[in-house]
Amino acid sequence: FNNVKVRQAMNIAIDMSDFTKLKKSEALPQRFWPQSEANPTAFVPDSELPSEVAQLWEYDPDLAKEMLAEAGYPNGFKTTITVKNTTLFQDEAAILKEQWAKIGVDAEIEVMQASPFAQVRYSGAQVGGTVEYPGVILEGLDAANPIAVLISEGKTGAWFNTTGYSNPKFDRLATELEGEDDLD
Repeated sequence: FNNVKVRQAMNIAIDMSDFTKLKKSEALPQRFWPQSEANPTAFVPDSELPSEVAQLWEYDPDLAKEMLAEAGYPNGFKTTITVKNTTLFQDEAAILKEQWAKIGVDAEIEVMQASPFAQVRYSGAQVGGTVEYPGVILEGLDAANPIAVLISEGKTGAWFNTTGYSNPKFDRLATELEGEDDLD
């Protein structure tokens, strides 16, 4: 996966419609993150994407196989998909396994409890500024849950706090929110 052509081929080998069906979100756009149509200052419509970028969103297993061959994997390769023990992640991993098999990638699904998963996720050895994993880690964020978003993106050092935002008052309130059992 340190080869950009391999990563691109893997993406082109994914039929996103299977994921939208799984999540019952067929009416929603496939490209919604990290920019969405709701933010016209950052979102680039499909029709305006450069062809080499637009191609990454088009399901084409034949092209993906060609790209893998060009990258030195004419017969595909073996990998692992590591997921948390939730039904959704396991279902998504099964879809990936099936789709990638069509291009010669043999993926083994490794299901882990949340705590050991987090250890693997966070301990991917920092070597020379890169993170290394033994395959693929399937991760996601429940973006429909505002509490999950606030905590995972807003707290200091949080999982998805990629901006490095830090505010002790917010952290204190978010910690209280995490421990609250009463949804109202």
